[in-house]
Amino acid sequence: MKYNYYILTGITDYYKQIFSDLSHRDDVVIVNSTHELLGNLYIPWRIQTGRDFNKYVRIPFKNIWNKTYLKKTNLFKDKTKPICFVLSSIWANFALEQGFIETIRKEYPSAKVVWLIADIISKQKPLYPKEYNKNIFPDMDEAKKIFDLIISYDHGDCKKYGLVYHALPFSSFSEPDDQLPNSDVFFLGRAKDRLNDIITIFEYLRSKNLKLDFYITGVSEDEKIYADEIHYNTSMSYQDNLRRVLNTKCILEVMQKGASGYTLRANEAVCLGRKLLTNNQMIEKLPFFDEKYISTFSIEEGNLNVDEDFIDHISDVICVDFQKKSMFSPIKFLKFIEERL
Repeated sequence: MKYNYYILTGITDYYKQIFSDLSHRDDVVIVNSTHELLGNLYIPWRIQTGRDFNKYVRIPFKNIWNKTYLKKTNLFKDKTKPICFVLSSIWANFALEQGFIETIRKEYPSAKVVWLIADIISKQKPLYPKEYNKNIFPDMDEAKKIFDLIISYDHGDCKKYGLVYHALPFSSFSEPDDQLPNSDVFFLGRAKDRLNDIITIFEYLRSKNLKLDFYITGVSEDEKIYADEIHYNTSMSYQDNLRRVLNTKCILEVMQKGASGYTLRANEAVCLGRKLLTNNQMIEKLPFFDEKYISTFSIEEGNLNVDEDFIDHISDVICVDFQKKSMFSPIKFLKFIEERL
């Protein structure tokens, strides 16, 4: 490839997973957290840059850490190639709020900088609201000036802000756990603004006597319904989530309000060979859609519209084989970036 890729991801396990197929390459360096860069300096860094501390006291000179974030660039085998920095999650905040992107440009004048947005833009928040001197965050007009490429998984955001669309990449996973229970339908997600919808579809599937494995986080005590059947506020690594995917026949995807892309649940279904039940109607237009394996539902004013035949056969054991799974390859994702820089 033309570039060395320095990928700075979020600290959550799923970022480690989606790029893991690139870990063997000598032209790719993946940084999953600031901790691995800072070592013994992590605690003073956390004090100076942490949200909690800066909520009460504005601590200056946060940009003194910017060069530290680049320390692993010396790991590339061919150091003559230009570097393409791919920033996601908190790293985009550093770029927009504390001058990280200016440091990259100064240290590597020939570098390209890409922002991979893995959530809808309306959910993006500044790290330091009291210090951010603009009315909106992120200011996408400003962002498009300082980044060479901005990629979003959400069709609506791409259309609204003039961004480039690409599905979130996904890497292979084959670590089953036979000790975990088998299920007909598996769901994992934060309640956010969709708890009522999650409970509505849960009640319907429950009435069909299907074996359900539901995990919902971010739910207050007074909102917990079917607490003896649903796992509430239980932490789980992304790898454990994938092990439960391998033990289910169908994944449930419930979109948050305002989203028009699809979540990692769709990636998991396609790449790990599981059926998908989703309320994302747009999925029917996507290249990997196959009505044998994917069914959509809708909830309007509390009324559920669902394909009864799909549900009646959801527990059938079949070989789920999507023909388009290679579109999620992280290697193809990097080639997609190269074509647009």
